[in-house]
Amino acid sequence: MTATDTRWREFDVKDCPPSAVADKILPWSEVREGDLVIWDGEFRLVTWNSPVTDAEPLRLVLLADENNVIIPAGTYAAVRRYVEG
Repeated sequence: MTATDTRWREFDVKDCPPSAVADKILPWSEVREGDLVIWDGEFRLVTWNSPVTDAEPLRLVLLADENNVIIPAGTYAAVRRYVEG
């Protein structure tokens, strides 16, 4: 990244709403839309998280910039959640 890269801009912290970061390890059933999860070594935004069916212990998870992901029951996710302070 260079100093002239326009993808980033300077901002004043006063422009941001008060918030806190909560990094957690959670079962996938507790991951919410809007959470960031580590997937393939990068943070990905969760846009959908739902059981596939009531009978099967699988979850269908949609991540931004990814295909649908099927998650087996009993697994956990590294989650970053922003909460307003």
